[in-house]
Amino acid sequence: MIVLAALVLGIFILSSTGVLVYTLRTMDKSDAARHAAKCCLIDLVNKLNETFPGSKLVIQDLGDSVKVIGEIKYYKLSKN
Repeated sequence: MIVLAALVLGIFILSSTGVLVYTLRTMDKSDAARHAAKCCLIDLVNKLNETFPGSKLVIQDLGDSVKVIGEIKYYKLSKN
């Protein structure tokens, strides 16, 4: 009885490992690329908000698209 339970458990572990390996190989890599691009966009928006005080740029993630909304405040210096 214990041998049968160990055999069933072993088959289950091997099949689970096979499913995991197959899933990792076929996983869509675009999600990782989207995440990396979004991180770069966040860094850019933060730098713009720092460079131009008073700016209120934010990133809006809608799932299928990412948008930058808000406004950049800049001041033009006049030459006297």
